[in-house]
Amino acid sequence: MHNTNHMVLPHFLSHFHLASMKPKFCAFYTIFFVLLLACGQKVNPEKPFLQPGSPLPQTPLSTLGIPLSIEVDEIEKALNDALKPVIYEDASFEDNDKDNFKVKLIKLGKAQASMSGSILAAGMPLRVEVEIRLIDKKIGKKQLISSSQKLNFEAQVSMTSSIAIAENWKVIPNTEITQLIWIKKPNLKVGRLKIPLDKLIERILKKKETMLEATLDRVIYEKLPLKTQVEKIWLSMQKPILLDKKAQTIWLINNPVAISAMQPKARDGMLTIPLALQTSLQTLVGEAPNVEPRPLPNLKLVTHVPDSFKIYMNCRAFYTALAELVNKKLEKKVFEKGGASIKVKEVSIDGGGQELLVGLRLKGDLNGHVYLKGKPFIDTAKQVLFIQDFAFDIHSEEVLLSVGDWLLNSTLKTYIEESVAIPMDSLSHKIPQKIVEGLNKGKLGERIDLSFSSFKITPMQFVMTGSAVEALVLAEGKSRLEIKKISK
Repeated sequence: MHNTNHMVLPHFLSHFHLASMKPKFCAFYTIFFVLLLACGQKVNPEKPFLQPGSPLPQTPLSTLGIPLSIEVDEIEKALNDALKPVIYEDASFEDNDKDNFKVKLIKLGKAQASMSGSILAAGMPLRVEVEIRLIDKKIGKKQLISSSQKLNFEAQVSMTSSIAIAENWKVIPNTEITQLIWIKKPNLKVGRLKIPLDKLIERILKKKETMLEATLDRVIYEKLPLKTQVEKIWLSMQKPILLDKKAQTIWLINNPVAISAMQPKARDGMLTIPLALQTSLQTLVGEAPNVEPRPLPNLKLVTHVPDSFKIYMNCRAFYTALAELVNKKLEKKVFEKGGASIKVKEVSIDGGGQELLVGLRLKGDLNGHVYLKGKPFIDTAKQVLFIQDFAFDIHSEEVLLSVGDWLLNSTLKTYIEESVAIPMDSLSHKIPQKIVEGLNKGKLGERIDLSFSSFKITPMQFVMTGSAVEALVLAEGKSRLEIKKISK
């Protein structure tokens, strides 16, 4: 039995005086009143009309200035992994206009690399194995009898390579041999005569230099596959990222459209390529969306890119998705006040203009529908998008005052208000973390290090369309991307 002390009887019942009625009628009306109260009182105010607002204009493109960095030590390691023991070999006397010269260059130790600006400098010890065909050759005043002679000696070769990137993402090196220092000079022995051949060998190697440089160019070209590295990141970042599952199912959608870069520069042991990614970002509340990834476009070479990011996000929360989430929270929730109680059987959400409308279907001591309205607002201090001035619609309030004013003072309104709120820390502090987690799921975290800093978020514009609440927010900060391991 409900406590009727806290219930307001329907107006027509106040005209009946049970004490003055005949016993049989008194019993009848008593049973009628008890049944009426047991069924709960009916509430059915007029549903407010909201004129849906027009969707927000197309979200401005966001720009992410991301300096991509590679440790020069990692480039050195990649070069050593790529350089075969035999770097170069000419095994014929007949080629190169029958130069009567064979040569094999063998790497004796690790290549040492350093960079300054766009110039890669490298040096390595080599064993030079040569074979000279000496038929009809004279060295000094003596005629040589041997048809050929093999010589082995050692040298330290130094080279420089200017590193540039092309629009097709290829790393274009231009290698030059800058110095050859003999560790063990080449000498030819003819009898007791010891004839130095360093100048001769240097002249011959000079003719081979172009081919040796081309070999080193190919190693750098193949072992620094910038496109492969960036393409993996480009595709991974387009996968929908779950930002928040506890309070709301919020997804971040990244739709990149273009990427530009400056030419690489090295400083303090790091080779840096300033990149700028143009993209359209939005957040969605509800089921995971299907996204068809865009392929990596050609690179646009520029002379300047920003050193920070400016992200415009269209945060779209569909009414149906919000209502579904609130319904789950209210599934077993009972609201009580002074002995009276109700359950919210169903929540519906609509919007229009600058207002959000929440409809509640009640069951219990009150049966029917009531409506609450409010204006979405971002509290930047608390990082929460909540419903400001949230209250019962005037028609609902009038009905509740006449039949069940206890509901106006219950915890129902506060609970609904908190359930509809969207935590904005999902859009600020969690975005960098979740992007990194998304890349790690694709095992890219083993090879790259992506970090964000100075992240702040500012609301720009709100609108209630016919299907969703849309908010345009601006996020700003700095980011850095480092390739920790070069791989194909």
